[in-house]
Amino acid sequence: MLPLRNTHHTTAIMPSYNLRRANLVITILAGLLVIAISTITCAFHSTSLTTSIIARDATSQFDDADLYENSTSLPHLNAKPVWPPWSKSPYEIYYGKGCKLWMMLQEGTAPAAKYNAVDDLAEWGWKNSMDWSDATVKRVVGSIEAPLADQGVTLGGGINVNVQSDHSEPYGEENGGKPTKGKYYEVYNPAQGAIIAYRNYGPGYVVENNAAWGDAALPDLKNWSDVVFLTWLSLTVGNEAQRKGLKIVVRVNVMNEDTRDVIEEALRKEGVASGNAPVWPGHVFEPGKISGKGLKPFQAVLGTPNVGGIVWMLAQHIDELDKKTITGIRVWDKSGLDNQDAGVLPCIMVHIGPA
Repeated sequence: MLPLRNTHHTTAIMPSYNLRRANLVITILAGLLVIAISTITCAFHSTSLTTSIIARDATSQFDDADLYENSTSLPHLNAKPVWPPWSKSPYEIYYGKGCKLWMMLQEGTAPAAKYNAVDDLAEWGWKNSMDWSDATVKRVVGSIEAPLADQGVTLGGGINVNVQSDHSEPYGEENGGKPTKGKYYEVYNPAQGAIIAYRNYGPGYVVENNAAWGDAALPDLKNWSDVVFLTWLSLTVGNEAQRKGLKIVVRVNVMNEDTRDVIEEALRKEGVASGNAPVWPGHVFEPGKISGKGLKPFQAVLGTPNVGGIVWMLAQHIDELDKKTITGIRVWDKSGLDNQDAGVLPCIMVHIGPA
């Protein structure tokens, strides 16, 4: 009977042992499978985002500077991800965009610009109206005269020009030739290396939000970065030092809700409890600084509609502007309400230096 008991005992224990071992193997394999899927997914989305950025000229990214609509931006960058299944916050979405843009700027991998000749503006229906009077310049951007002076930029002396770039002229018949009434209004100061954007309604925004222009095709030359670069080029003809001397780009009275929301969260991550931009000299987001959850506020703000176009301009025109980098993104409230919730008027100053 003893052998029978041993046999019975063995047959009772071995299946249990084998089952535990099988479960362990399954657990290990499942873990490896999850890691593999995660790796493939990350690689897929990295490639997808990079491809989307490279394809930027085929659609309309950063088309509108102050009033920006997701419908006019790259669908691949704004669409909810298929994997992972959880949704991302606006901060995380723009952080992802900012990381890709930052990499593109640092590595010099931006696609070649399609438009490099000043005449391209007129060909695509853009008309630049210029006013060099100090009175006009101070009327449109005089509210930030003191902050500009702190950066060595003066509004007097006839060295600033107010340029109203209007998409107001007929253009190529193959595109319908109908102007969209889009507009990019900036003050340019080539002598001191500054561009100040104060009113921007890109063609994409106008067509999307005006029924009267609903049948108008968007011009191929429609992005803020292209129009502003070509205008800068026209103002620095024959003066290489000025053309390559861009130091700051300012966005006055930022109205875009996505940009404002991202700035608010980024400020909180860097210790500004209210999320409101401080009065001048404001708060500076610096490259490489990590705050909260391991995400970099600098990259998040860099990816927003009001800053991303500046990256494109620098990245696509290295030959004309030299290899540049962004050394900091300053945000401040110019409302004079000292960081109160009501009536905050955030402004952005992008600091540019040699790479």
